Amino acid sequence: MAGRAVPLLAAGVTLGRGLPAAAGMAAQAAPTLHRAVAAPAVNSSKTNSEFNGVSADSSTDAWAVGRYQHDPPSDVYGLLTLQWDGTAWSQTPSTSPVGSQLSSVSVSATAGPLAPGEYLTSHHRVDTVILGWDGTEWSRQTTPSPAHEDDLNGVSVVSPTSAWAVGSAAAGGTSVITHTLILGWNGTAWSKA
Repeated sequence: MAGRAVPLLAAGVTLGRGLPAAAGMAAQAAPTLHRAVAAPAVNSSKTNSEFNGVSADSSTDAWAVGRYQHDPPSDVYGLLTLQWDGTAWSQTPSTSPVGSQLSSVSVSATAGPLAPGEYLTSHHRVDTVILGWDGTEWSRQTTPSPAHEDDLNGVSVVSPTSAWAVGSAAAGGTSVITHTLILGWNGTAWSKA
């Protein structure tokens, strides 16, 4: 797939099917572009891809996360992580396990981006995942996964020593009851709130 234009607006970012980014995006410093820019092509053999979240802390530092499908019709997805540098989007490397999916991203002026989601373990559990950018690549942070099927859907970075992630936890089995899940970051570790 050749690079396709992803329109960016001054008050937010338009991704995927033309839906604007989350309403809270306008309150954050968004890239101040008034033109369409091309997102890099993932790979022509990986035809299905999507963005799930975007966050910016300045006009020269924005992040978008999503996924792409490995060799369709396979159900195996890889991570799609991009950074905006004020001029162009570029793909960024990740060491996350295969089967990971990211649902959102958050960055602040004082802390690097965090991206939450889920991944399918080798034991067929769905566990939480949070990736943090270390300046070179995304790396997995240790997170609690209290139930059999856990995922994280949102994150808010306050500072290098404070962040919150939210999602759900389900016991699994034939009668799945889902409960809310909140994780807090204290600068050292994630813990269940």
